[in-house]
Amino acid sequence: MQDLNRREFVALTAIAACSCAMAGEDASADAPAPSTAFDAGTVSGFEKDGSYDKFVKSNKLMIVRKGTKISALCSTCPHKTCAVKINDDGFRCPCHGSLFTAVGEVTKPPAKTGLTRYKITLNPELHLIVDLSSKLDVGAAEGEVEVK
Repeated sequence: MQDLNRREFVALTAIAACSCAMAGEDASADAPAPSTAFDAGTVSGFEKDGSYDKFVKSNKLMIVRKGTKISALCSTCPHKTCAVKINDDGFRCPCHGSLFTAVGEVTKPPAKTGLTRYKITLNPELHLIVDLSSKLDVGAAEGEVEVK
């Protein structure tokens, strides 16, 4: 076996480290994201129409009830990731003035896209389960549940 000098050892170590890093990236790209579903509480906690911001700090989302439909929206503006605030008829970004409807559609730039919706389901005990790993477009049906 041939002895390696310091330069050869460092070069081979660097090559091995890069190979391992690249192999790890490929494997993680195919792996599913871990589920980050959480229980937002019972439907009775969202009885009235409107926006509920009790999960803005902990999960960066708002629960919105409009009639018999409840949805979960990301509370971060897609323009520059500022936290949006509840406005009279929707949401407003205090950083650059973007406006959004109560269902997350953008109505005033500079934001070009609406607020992200999260998949929301209703379990048998009437608890709202929000899956933060499942991001949806503004109008996606999986982004709301029908309640009575």
